[in-house]
Amino acid sequence: MNEAYINEHDSIFTACGGSVGEALTTVTNRYIGNHPQHPMTCRAFNADGILKKHDYSYDFNLTERFPDMRNGQYIYAWSKFWSEQDAPMTFILHCYGPLQFFANGASVYKANLADELNAKRRIPVTVPLNKGWNHFVILFTKTEAGCGGSFGPGSYKSNPTYVLAPSPERNGHEGWIYSGPQDKRRELPG
Repeated sequence: MNEAYINEHDSIFTACGGSVGEALTTVTNRYIGNHPQHPMTCRAFNADGILKKHDYSYDFNLTERFPDMRNGQYIYAWSKFWSEQDAPMTFILHCYGPLQFFANGASVYKANLADELNAKRRIPVTVPLNKGWNHFVILFTKTEAGCGGSFGPGSYKSNPTYVLAPSPERNGHEGWIYSGPQDKRRELPG
């Protein structure tokens, strides 16, 4: 028995025959129907805040931002990210020192010593996203190795991403909110 790879009724060849133009029009119209055009959105951001690098990753160079920070102190950064569906998504982290990444209150990644000492090490982190708003928190710890890191999309060419500041006064603004150096580690909500 020879089973067809595609059901004959689902085949674009059955509908369009050998007409390449008609087949391309069908595929294009289906894509447009599934991805309606949205107007361009311009977002405010703080030029003194956490900015993006050329690869669309947010650069948390906290050693430069807080030169008087002492070893053992903590900094928290918080943002929110919209997902159209419940699905995992891969992001990339680079560590400039110890960090821990939380998504929706759950720890998703904690740097090991090899990651902390190699800022060029590309660390893929798969985040289980919920449909709707997802909250990201990064906990940075200052050590002799440094303090900070970067956070960006798994593929900036095919999926550049952005996050929004979660505070009411910055509603709709792109970016992160962050604390100053803290002496004590705080419990995260959620």
